[in-house]
Amino acid sequence: MTCICLISDSRGRGLKDYIKKRYIEDFPEACNIPIFENCLPGGNFNTLCYQLKESTRVAKSQYPHHNITALLFGGICSFTHKISKPTKQEISYASNPRRIVNIKHALQDINTYCVSQNIRLITTTIPPASINKNVDFNMQHRKLLHSAFTDNERNDKQNELEQDVTEVNNFMTSCEAHAVNLHTEVQHTKRRRNGRSRTGTTKAPQISPKTRFCYKELTDGVHPTEALKTVIFKKIFTAITYTPLSATASSRHHRSERLSWYDKSNYWEGGHGGV
Repeated sequence: MTCICLISDSRGRGLKDYIKKRYIEDFPEACNIPIFENCLPGGNFNTLCYQLKESTRVAKSQYPHHNITALLFGGICSFTHKISKPTKQEISYASNPRRIVNIKHALQDINTYCVSQNIRLITTTIPPASINKNVDFNMQHRKLLHSAFTDNERNDKQNELEQDVTEVNNFMTSCEAHAVNLHTEVQHTKRRRNGRSRTGTTKAPQISPKTRFCYKELTDGVHPTEALKTVIFKKIFTAITYTPLSATASSRHHRSERLSWYDKSNYWEGGHGGV
């Protein structure tokens, strides 16, 4: 039997209710599975990781014979900060290499802790925020009169934010913990076909994929719409209820087997992977 600990920032509001609902629909025999939730609006990685440790300690004390699955969902507030002024607030970003080092250290520390405590850790990559969309939203709905930055300054900050978040996401997927790829839900890929030979004759077209972030599904530039939230919660629920198992020795591929974590002894013989 298992117990689930959910640690999130404001992007995770409603996650516990969604998971309970899906358990009732998909695994009615496990509908009473213990779920601990801590939703911490504005929580950075240090705060979230600290709360994950506290939550799993409580879970272990109350359910000493259960296996623990812990979810770490959030982290955008480790990057962005709010600028308060008489004309309300807007988010901003200033790149700082030390911040990236601290985030990576926090992830390594929580990984080590979960391994030492025999806790199954699931992390989620971070969809970046849109600084420009946040400004537009606050101007329309929160009486922001004007931005503290020019258009060019905001665009430069956006590029830095996306680069730094991408670096952390790549690090996260390389860790031992099972990583759920959520940043791909705000990415858009275009494939361009091009190419001519020097003689002018058409040669076989080459496909050049170009990926960019698209923030139309973030209501205020930070929080997902209900449609995107459902997609994100579904991926998280899938990560909780699927276990990656190693295939036979003759194959390097992996397969996933749907399990009710109400009785999930197979997990402890399996490996880790991403969704």
